[in-house]
Amino acid sequence: MNLSILHARLVTFLFLIMTSELVVTKSVGICIINCGQCKKMYGGYFLGQQCAEECISSGGQHLPDCNDPSSIGRYLHRLF
Repeated sequence: MNLSILHARLVTFLFLIMTSELVVTKSVGICIINCGQCKKMYGGYFLGQQCAEECISSGGQHLPDCNDPSSIGRYLHRLF
């Protein structure tokens, strides 16, 4: 195999790994920020840790929107 082709494949592979890690890191940050913002808005009525854990485990696919009851409804609860 040609050395330049092998080198190009290696560089491409490393680039894909680095890019995917950046996307995951960014989605984790967005999950924490969004769930934290909802926790500030709703206080003790909002299950912030559960929100962040589920958002992170989904890879950021289920980002909470504090103004959208359908995206945060399962994290809201009564205090009594």
